[in-house]
Amino acid sequence: MKALEAAGNEYLRQFWYLIYPPPEGVPRLPAEERGKKAGAMRDQLVWVQRRAPELVHQAATNRWDSAGVEEVSNCTSSHDVFDRAYRHSSL
Repeated sequence: MKALEAAGNEYLRQFWYLIYPPPEGVPRLPAEERGKKAGAMRDQLVWVQRRAPELVHQAATNRWDSAGVEEVSNCTSSHDVFDRAYRHSSL
């Protein structure tokens, strides 16, 4: 679950890095390449969001601390964060 959360955070970091303008003096990738990479990060975010409930179910099945797993799942699948990324990527 921690690995899934870390992956989600990394995909978000890379996604927003590609979307937002770079700091002054930092070279930027061409628009077409940025679009392809941002689309790939968006697809990975969809995967992370779908995977989290499966892990919560596994935790319950194996009698792990499902409350702790669900808490991490809520952070990982935060609809607000993902929804903002999806909306921004479709502009």
